[in-house]
Amino acid sequence: MLHLILQALLISIFPTVDGHAVQLYTGRESLSLSHRLQKRLDLRKPTLFSNSVAESLPGGMYFRESAYPALLSTNPIDLSGYLKLQTPPSPFVEPPPPLLPFYDCEHKPLTPQSWRELGIDEYLRTYPKGLEINLTVFAGEHKGLNFDCGLNHFCSAGQLCSPISGREWWILAATEQANLYLNSVYTAIGFAASQAKAIGAKLVDDLYVQDAQRKARLFQSIAMMLTAVLAVVCMIAGAVFLIAPGLEGFGVMATAGAVVVLAQVTMVMKAHAAEVEAGKQDTFTKWAHYENQISEWQSKTQEEIGNRAKELVEYPISSHKGLYGILEGGDYCRNSQKKDTNDLEKNLSRVLTIRLVGQILRTKKGFVTIGNGCVQNGPNGAFRIEDGWLSYCDKWDGTMMNVIWDDDGKSGNTWYNARLLAERYGIWPEYIVKQAYECFKLGKGPDFDPYADGTNMPTDENGLCLINLPVCDTNDGGVRKKLKHHSTVKACRTAGGVSLPS
Repeated sequence: MLHLILQALLISIFPTVDGHAVQLYTGRESLSLSHRLQKRLDLRKPTLFSNSVAESLPGGMYFRESAYPALLSTNPIDLSGYLKLQTPPSPFVEPPPPLLPFYDCEHKPLTPQSWRELGIDEYLRTYPKGLEINLTVFAGEHKGLNFDCGLNHFCSAGQLCSPISGREWWILAATEQANLYLNSVYTAIGFAASQAKAIGAKLVDDLYVQDAQRKARLFQSIAMMLTAVLAVVCMIAGAVFLIAPGLEGFGVMATAGAVVVLAQVTMVMKAHAAEVEAGKQDTFTKWAHYENQISEWQSKTQEEIGNRAKELVEYPISSHKGLYGILEGGDYCRNSQKKDTNDLEKNLSRVLTIRLVGQILRTKKGFVTIGNGCVQNGPNGAFRIEDGWLSYCDKWDGTMMNVIWDDDGKSGNTWYNARLLAERYGIWPEYIVKQAYECFKLGKGPDFDPYADGTNMPTDENGLCLINLPVCDTNDGGVRKKLKHHSTVKACRTAGGVSLPS
């Protein structure tokens, strides 16, 4: 009875503290000075007590004193001397992350942005038992019973909700595209390797004098061929995707592990090529070794792509080598359809041929001169290709552009079998000089190759810098002055800044 009277009396004396009702907390102890007053806890303001420990007991709310220094220091009624711990501390438990919103069959564009909006990376990373089950089990759990991926296997997720639904469909649809890409890379390697051997050997036979020593110069750096092959492989793999307007098709290639593997293997082969060249093999051995290098490159890269395809199918779906690591970011989540392979192979053979021609001209110390004098017997006053010249004249302004080469300090104006470039390969002097000049205007130098890493290869012959040769403007004052007493080669090298292979 005394307890109730005292409580009512104190509340009437101190009705509020800082706008809060004051409440007496008694616990189950006998009435004594250890009883205390404290603000009523406002549970609507959790930020004040984000690190607190509180527990409801029959006698009221009890708080650990050290957990609330900010609150106690602002309390107008200083009863801190009477406070004491009434309950032992309890560990603070973080709340679980919020669940992803429900998603089933709502139509969304098949893009990386939709992938991110649906939170599929997080969904796949935290999938229940995701570090235990592989792609086959995951697909089977969600009605994808015939979802069979891998090399020479082409799995299909079908349409959304027919029957696969929700985020699971998005994962399997992206897997379908990744599987198509890996298969395309694998096929592309074989095609590009065979084309490199066939076209490379044929071009050298056609464009080089039948002298083994001179032919061997072209392949002193086998890496030149491997770089061209790498670029074509990646171009084939990326070009099989006909990407919807507005999307960057080669963004997929840039992020694919396959490209990294190709680049790494190519670097190894380049180093090996340098070792071979440093040896004392005769020129015919080196020539044979060139084809062996391409074959070895093909074997190793196809093996690596096969391993990647196997990991896609067999590794746990939430692991970095499994679906999560391969699909992260949604880059494979795109609207695409396969191009016609015959047209694709024709285009790729054409581009590879052009690049190899450019490399041959560069290796033979070729460069482009700009001048005038379009009064010869060829088209628009240029020199005739039948006479071995690679010469072009602009009929509008009379500018003459020729491809010449450094013949031990003298000007090599004609090329062995030059007419075959046009008749057999369809590569005319006009195309060569315009390709070289447009690339020269970039100011990147004659060794610049925008396709060296294979991630941005053009799909037609009008791509920039497929042929990159030094350019010398003989109308320049310094060059003209040198030409009075020196050959075009020497004038262009000393006054025109032309850099040629040693």
